[in-house]
Amino acid sequence: MEATKKPISLLDALFQVFNAQVVSLNDNANILKHQKTISDSVEKQRNIKKSSIVALVNFLGCSTENEFQEIYGESLGSHLWAKFYNNGKYSYNFLTEVSNHNLIILENYLKKGDY
Repeated sequence: MEATKKPISLLDALFQVFNAQVVSLNDNANILKHQKTISDSVEKQRNIKKSSIVALVNFLGCSTENEFQEIYGESLGSHLWAKFYNNGKYSYNFLTEVSNHNLIILENYLKKGDY
């Protein structure tokens, strides 16, 4: 006995093509949604960096020895202020002489400040 294949109707074929296209559209939409999420995340990181740089520039432009002492303590604050002030008034070059630990302290201070 020979098995007979049921022929696919034109309507069934159209539904199969339609379903395949819907799956493809959904996959593309998910990819685009994921790309937008990544793009938004990159933009957010860029804005955070930009605001951190603005805060640093504002801080260095108007800081005082007392503020350095508030951040780092009296002794280290005076030492860092001398590097900052004496290398040329309000020199940004002093940042290359500051340890990573002290830069983190400054970063944390700037994050909670209103600069």
